[in-house]
Amino acid sequence: MPASRWSVVRNSLILSALLTLPTFAQSDKPSPNDNRPVPARDQLVTMQFTGGTAAEFVEAVRQASSDANIVVLADLSQVSMPPVGLRNVDLGAALRVLQSLRSDSSDRHIAIHILEEQGTGQSDEQSVFTVSGDIQTRKRSAAPRDSLVLQMGDVLDEQVKAADMLTAIEAALAMLEPDFPAPQIKFHEATALLIARGQAEQMACIQLLVQQLRQRKMISEQPVQKQLQDLQNAVAESNANKKAAVDFQMRADMLEQRLTIVQRELEVETARANEATADRDTMRGHVHTLEQELKKAKGG
Repeated sequence: MPASRWSVVRNSLILSALLTLPTFAQSDKPSPNDNRPVPARDQLVTMQFTGGTAAEFVEAVRQASSDANIVVLADLSQVSMPPVGLRNVDLGAALRVLQSLRSDSSDRHIAIHILEEQGTGQSDEQSVFTVSGDIQTRKRSAAPRDSLVLQMGDVLDEQVKAADMLTAIEAALAMLEPDFPAPQIKFHEATALLIARGQAEQMACIQLLVQQLRQRKMISEQPVQKQLQDLQNAVAESNANKKAAVDFQMRADMLEQRLTIVQRELEVETARANEATADRDTMRGHVHTLEQELKKAKGG
């Protein structure tokens, strides 16, 4: 083949190749009129979650990415979720925020996992995100139980009966930890023994209440004459304290008056001293004048 003809063929092939390159390059880009959906994993999520449960957070992500395929395999309605603000993050990153809720305390275990299943790679195929988790609520271990036996014969009387005592104990125990199991309480009337079994805090509460009832009984059994004598002693002590306070105030007033008098005397003496000093300076001036006149007389 002549060189000139080969040159023409070569130039034609190069030109054909250059003309086809833009077509190949543009084939991978969606045209403005291309209505094919953008894969969910490539969509950017912008949302402001104000707080709630993890289940509500997943629903908010769904609303922010309408084409997302999210499968939830765990009960997230009991998992608290703090407020979260996301801006231009992909769907996988938005869901992986749930993994930060991991907790392993004595009463609860939370571990949430996010798995993305991608398709065969077709342009319009969506990924599937699976939200699974291990959420367990652990029961508290039972605390050791104590027993208590108290003699109530010196506490019960016509005013405080066994039924009243048991009602007071029930009211006091109701103020304690609600998770504690109910204690066992029995009262043996023949021996006036109160028998109880439960948590240590419950037993301490019963002991304190019985102690208060016993003190109340002791006070009520004191003779009226002794109570009157105690009141009289208290009044006498109060009066003595008041008299001491009055005496102290009177002495303070006298000292204050004496101090005022001394201050005035000091002011008078100071004024006199100042006058004496002024007179002394005047006399010195006269003496000096006379000495000058005497010297002039002698010199004349």
